[in-house]
Amino acid sequence: MRQDDINIIVSGRRTGKTTALIEECAKVNGLMVTRNRDCASWIYETAKKNGYEIKEPITYDDLLKGYKLAGRRQDVLFLDDLDWFVKRLCGWNPIGMVSFAGNAFLTQSEIERIKESER
Repeated sequence: MRQDDINIIVSGRRTGKTTALIEECAKVNGLMVTRNRDCASWIYETAKKNGYEIKEPITYDDLLKGYKLAGRRQDVLFLDDLDWFVKRLCGWNPIGMVSFAGNAFLTQSEIERIKESER
């Protein structure tokens, strides 16, 4: 994964997207961003429980305020629950469809294939 690429995981709820983000984040010493402190704590504890070292995740509010990123501008960000954040930015108005330029679109079956190849 190149740092200037945006890679996207597209899959249903509770299918391993966040776990895949944790794994990739740990590989590059990135920084996870999520919707709230409870989610950030869960991500951090899940990473530790599974043997991954990651920085303490921040929230989207932290990201918008920018204060948690002071001196960390080179961190590769791993955005969890991005759909939630986009809905919030749009005032919770219905969003019919989005267009996104990205390099990789990973479905659940592709995530499983990657996990199998690493075993």
